[in-house]
Amino acid sequence: MENIQQRFDSVPMKESTSRCFIVRVLLIMGLLQIASSVALLMYFSHQIAQVSSKGSLQNNVQCLNESQWKVIQDLLAKNKQESLPPVADALIDPRKKFRVAERPNCKTKKDRKHSALPPEKPSAHLPIRADKNFIQNTTVPTMIYWDSSNGLAHIHNMSYSDGKIKVNQEGLYYVYAKTCFRHNLEVSEELRAVENGIQLLQYVYHTKHTRQHENLLLMKSGSVKHWNKHVKFRFYCIHQGGLFPLKSGDDLFVKVSYASLLDPTQEASYLGAFKLSNLE
Repeated sequence: MENIQQRFDSVPMKESTSRCFIVRVLLIMGLLQIASSVALLMYFSHQIAQVSSKGSLQNNVQCLNESQWKVIQDLLAKNKQESLPPVADALIDPRKKFRVAERPNCKTKKDRKHSALPPEKPSAHLPIRADKNFIQNTTVPTMIYWDSSNGLAHIHNMSYSDGKIKVNQEGLYYVYAKTCFRHNLEVSEELRAVENGIQLLQYVYHTKHTRQHENLLLMKSGSVKHWNKHVKFRFYCIHQGGLFPLKSGDDLFVKVSYASLLDPTQEASYLGAFKLSNLE
């Protein structure tokens, strides 16, 4: 009888011990879950505080790095699957000033550096148009046309139209021009009658943006060359450059004599300008 009584008494004790063990396990799991949630909350709070000190909260939270963004995405996915405490609610609450729905395209340090740079100064370098056929003539100056989109050509904060570079921003500019003339038997029919030499000239003009649109001669240079029909090949170049105050709307263009003799290569003949400083 005593053995039976002891057996019955041991059953409640075992059940009580099991319940205590289960309670302890659940309590430990709950504490661990709370601790991990608090740790994550402190981590995100620290990250947000760091980026907020460098700029607006909206932009910096959006520009978390890859590892930080992956942690947030994993936490959100786990929160939906297991109904964990909403640690990241502050990041997705629509009542907040910002919302993390998807990772935006954030600017890199290099992009931010370039965006902080001042606007590029006006400049242009235009080589001669190789497909332009000039009418053969003698001393009548002919306007030269330039290529604004191919080869060595570039143009920034300026514009080009119909042989003229247009100034969009006033300032002190360095203007330069170079033209090269070549003579060979294939293009020298107009020179067969020239016995005392040929006058090769280059003119650089400036059109002032006024009601009269007056043309002012900025630079002039040239030489008399004795190119007769017995010479198989001759080559001559004119290069000019100078500083000039220009205003918005002004134009720059070049005229030469004997334009049909111009070398059509982009390295030989070109027109350019670039801004050095503002006008005082």
